[in-house]
Amino acid sequence: MIEIASCPQCAQPAVGQGRYCASCGADIRPPASDVSDEGSADRQFFDSLRRATVGEYEIREELGRGGMATVFLAHDIRLRKKVAVKVLSPHLQMLPGMATRFLREAQTAAGMEHPNIIPIYAYRETAEFAFFTMRYVEGASLSA
Repeated sequence: MIEIASCPQCAQPAVGQGRYCASCGADIRPPASDVSDEGSADRQFFDSLRRATVGEYEIREELGRGGMATVFLAHDIRLRKKVAVKVLSPHLQMLPGMATRFLREAQTAAGMEHPNIIPIYAYRETAEFAFFTMRYVEGASLSA
């Protein structure tokens, strides 16, 4: 059975059992009633990132978070493969020099060739985000 609903973000019709709007990338599932303020901020960050990368990447889930960035599992639409997307924390992007430092991190890693260094595929900046994509490696986290 096909369900038809409207996207809460852009009001475009959403067809099928999809989780995200094909037009703007917003989460079209009904909101949870017990979401905390922190969860709400995380949801807004996630939804904003989905909108910023719609048509290029399908952001699927958060993999990990550090002091400078958050890493997400995504599907690269053009390459048809899983990738990891490392996103500079929005509060750091506003600080002078942080976006440049983040870009240098991506450039440094992209310039290295070694079996134990994950290859960088792309670096992007939008009005809201600085992020780079890299090979997704399945398995336990390094901290585990």
